[in-house]
Amino acid sequence: MWRVPLEEAVKDDCAQCEFRAGRVCSLWLGESDCLGKPIDRLVLKVKARQTFARSRTPGRPVVVVRSGWAATVHMLPDGRRQILSVVLPGETLTCAGLLDEEMTISAVALSDLECCVIEADLSVAADGRCRNLQDIFAQLCRDEFQQMRRRLVDLGRRTSEERIASFILDIMRRQEALGAAKDGRFPFLIRQQDLADALGLTQVHASRVMSNMRRAGLIEFSRNEMAVLDADALNLILS
Repeated sequence: MWRVPLEEAVKDDCAQCEFRAGRVCSLWLGESDCLGKPIDRLVLKVKARQTFARSRTPGRPVVVVRSGWAATVHMLPDGRRQILSVVLPGETLTCAGLLDEEMTISAVALSDLECCVIEADLSVAADGRCRNLQDIFAQLCRDEFQQMRRRLVDLGRRTSEERIASFILDIMRRQEALGAAKDGRFPFLIRQQDLADALGLTQVHASRVMSNMRRAGLIEFSRNEMAVLDADALNLILS
């Protein structure tokens, strides 16, 4: 499904995308000559909770979220799942696995989702044919590694309260970088079951910790929005 070229109308829409100037999209839009072929881009619209990429799917597309939230997941044989990462607008689904011959993770839409799928060969980043591509790809991989390392510490050594505080603060900082957070208030497009699957908790326990934080005046949340009322207190939980 990632090998269908965009229709002209969708290409025009791409030119209006707010993330066009981001380091991922601006790079690919300027590297066609270096790569030696035109770059196909396909916009996918996915309903909430729909799996839109599966492990072992042939190809290695660059997937950039345009609106909504996505998650990369690993499914266990008994149906349980671990959410590996939450992907926000303007972010790339994964970078470290893009040098493989097939998708190494699955991806699910946490909310109604729109993403841009860029069909390009990232192996040129490994041999230095495109220096700009090589530098940005390396930085994206470093960012992904740092994110995974923080998540490993959360899952391995932090209490449930610490895990949730760390997750909320991380999402807030990333939303601030996107300009989507104001006065500690930002979109929070994740269900409690998804939060539990990301942090290795049961839904009941995740819900209890969130409710305790709300009663303590640290956060306020609704179905699709989170407000951090006391960031210092959340950071204190992690200290």
